[in-house]
Amino acid sequence: MRGPHTLQCEVCGGPTQFRAPRCGYCHAPLTWGATVEIVPGDEIARADMARDTLPGWSPEATAAARRGDACAVEFKHAMVKLGTFATPACDACISVSGVCLDDQGNLGALARYVREGAAQSYYGAWIHPGRRRFTLERVLGTPQSAEIEVLTEWEVSGHVAPVGALNRVELRCADSVLDLLVNGERVATVVDARFGFGHFGWRASSVTPPSTLLVHSVELRHIR
Repeated sequence: MRGPHTLQCEVCGGPTQFRAPRCGYCHAPLTWGATVEIVPGDEIARADMARDTLPGWSPEATAAARRGDACAVEFKHAMVKLGTFATPACDACISVSGVCLDDQGNLGALARYVREGAAQSYYGAWIHPGRRRFTLERVLGTPQSAEIEVLTEWEVSGHVAPVGALNRVELRCADSVLDLLVNGERVATVVDARFGFGHFGWRASSVTPPSTLLVHSVELRHIR
């Protein structure tokens, strides 16, 4: 298994934080661009809904919800549904492909998810095809009472495909840098070091139920 991916000083190789002015070990000055390019590497896990089990669901539940090469996630009440792969990580890339069948659905990816009892914490990305917009947030609390800190406000983007079309939400994490991509295009970069380790997976919700989404695939990759 690979160790955590960290940003390093080019002079001494010591670990550093994005946008730090100097290395904490050799004190060499550090130069940064506007962003750090995070590149996905080898595959860790993949769930293809044509044949695999949706992360966090049982094989029986997945089979009952399967529609061709997708798994239907239905909402009769306002809530967030989510699932993660079994392998935790610090730095990884999670991508979720799916279709919102109506203008009420939200499709998303989550990173560094940790749950202890009823408490949970994670970074979460949403896209809302009904209004063709996206957001990135930090979540801490319980499913019934969560504190949500917005890292990127809802923003309209032509990269978000409309209702009925396939969308791919991708969240890349390396050290304190979070990249959000929609259909292969980077739409937001955030620096946040609150959550450093956990599970990666998918999530979905409905603005006003009833609503239905189709999840086609969920993929987790290392960071190069």
